[in-house]
Amino acid sequence: MVRIEPATRSLLSQIASFYLTCGYDGGVSEADTVLAAYDGTELAGAVRLCPGSGVIVLRGMQVLPRFQRRGIGSSLLASCVPHFGPHAVFCLPWAHLEAFYAPVGFARINPKAAPDFLSQRYSSYIARGLKVIVMERPLPDRVVNAEASHAAREFTGSARRRDESMASIAVVHRLNGEPE
Repeated sequence: MVRIEPATRSLLSQIASFYLTCGYDGGVSEADTVLAAYDGTELAGAVRLCPGSGVIVLRGMQVLPRFQRRGIGSSLLASCVPHFGPHAVFCLPWAHLEAFYAPVGFARINPKAAPDFLSQRYSSYIARGLKVIVMERPLPDRVVNAEASHAAREFTGSARRRDESMASIAVVHRLNGEPE
């Protein structure tokens, strides 16, 4: 049974060693929120949430090869969501992992739309031949507004019977947090 828990400061050196074992040299900082996945007592995976410039950057998503394809990475990712709070969150994953990050709200964006420090990091990765993309999980209110906008377009784009129209209006109100 795998368990996921926040890493305490006393475990940061263990996490740093784990990252080196995985071939990840991004390190770890006391300012990071680190989530660790354990299979029994063995560290199987880790991820870092790094605050900076008013956003959070998800970094260092690593799972040891012998634990991959068991849902540990997906569980780590889902466990990150409560830690995002009211912040936009970015990541620079390998391009082939775009679909992995989508279920928790990340979407690919133009690198120029990212904060400057991330655009620069992205450019340095591309210059090194790394096939990465920039993804953003927007602020929670932008996610809700996008869903409400979609519902509104659905409503105005067709001539439905009155009862179907009223149901669509109720959806828009619920998405906007308004009473029906």
